[in-house]
Amino acid sequence: MRDNLIFYGIPETDEENCEDKVKIFVQEKLEIHQNVEFHRVHRMGRKVPNKVRPIVAKFVLFKEKEMVRKAAYKLAGDENKQFGISEQFPREINEKRKKLYPYYKAAKQQERKAQLIFDKLIIDGELFTPDESDEEEENGNNLNLPLGRHTDPRLSAAAAEFTPRPRGGGRGGSRRRPGRRR
Repeated sequence: MRDNLIFYGIPETDEENCEDKVKIFVQEKLEIHQNVEFHRVHRMGRKVPNKVRPIVAKFVLFKEKEMVRKAAYKLAGDENKQFGISEQFPREINEKRKKLYPYYKAAKQQERKAQLIFDKLIIDGELFTPDESDEEEENGNNLNLPLGRHTDPRLSAAAAEFTPRPRGGGRGGSRRRPGRRR
């Protein structure tokens, strides 16, 4: 799923070629005129009348996938509001994201800096984890969000335990290990 993107809102027709549809979408809406290659492109789920199914595209090159994902900001605006692009995550991460999304939305409404990265929610630079009592709330307006930095003890404790993933390097072959000589 690392190389997959999901495209929303692309009109569906009978006997369509999804790969060609995605290539045309990328060229016209995202203004990427480089040839993008895919391993596989298909619609998700069963066909339902009067409903447009999303398209899953598995890219050959991760670099191309990232280029398309980063160009998704060009879909902002009234003329492109029916379209969308997102990464495809495993089911477990999607479930966690669904639980965190109301908190993300509430933080944005409070004009706070919020990021939903994989299955983690970061509000004002600190990791946020909801209480079990918070999870019972269904209305995003009454969510128990911290008021500011370091005001919620849950945030401070969670931030202290959180260590970010190392970036880049793959298996770490270029790092020197203790006790080994070169």
